[in-house]
Amino acid sequence: SQAYHNLRENPDRRITTDPKLTQLGVKQALNLKETFTTTNVTHILCSPLTRALQTAQIAFEDLISQGLKVVAYPDLREHGSGPASAGTSLQELQRLLHNANQITDLSLVPEGWESNDKECKDERRIRARRVRKELWELGQEALKETGGRWKGYEVSRGAMPQNIEILVVSHGAFLQKMLGLESKSSLSSKYGEGMFWNCEWKSFEFAREDNQSGIKKYYLQETSESRSRVSTPIRE
Repeated sequence: SQAYHNLRENPDRRITTDPKLTQLGVKQALNLKETFTTTNVTHILCSPLTRALQTAQIAFEDLISQGLKVVAYPDLREHGSGPASAGTSLQELQRLLHNANQITDLSLVPEGWESNDKECKDERRIRARRVRKELWELGQEALKETGGRWKGYEVSRGAMPQNIEILVVSHGAFLQKMLGLESKSSLSSKYGEGMFWNCEWKSFEFAREDNQSGIKKYYLQETSESRSRVSTPIRE
């Protein structure tokens, strides 16, 4: 959802660290809560940046009330070395989320994660590839008949006999990199090539390919249903 660094009229937009949602951002998250139609979600992974956590807690309140936790996953953080891409310390996050500690899991967030030293292009690509691989591994572990383990968590398919549906709450620039859309128009957004509106949601599925060297590549493809979905951004 929209946060204070998105406001062009905000004189402090370039110096605000880990900005919170604006009033419009809260409205966007509430609208997503009303329009999000997928009910078979089995896992929620979220960037630990404040605007992402706030969006998840508002927009997916119904899923959370059914027992799903929001797992803060640092590799979903935004690209960039500016203050808006810097995080809040683990100790402060624990304090701020004290009342929400039953729905937000910070176990994967290490001390010092908030530092956002500039990533080079290769490091961004490596992180994006790592996230794709780990999302695939989460699905494979959760599909095991008796459940499995992912990054120290016990995971299962829940009530879903076949599909694992992982809800990812992240940021536009990183999602472009993760989906390989930086210079492509294959994403069905009208905002621009491979771009996302604030609070826009899309659905993807895995297609894995093994190359001749035996290295596995994990591709995410937008579903036909997602391509046909019309996103109407809330701007006021």
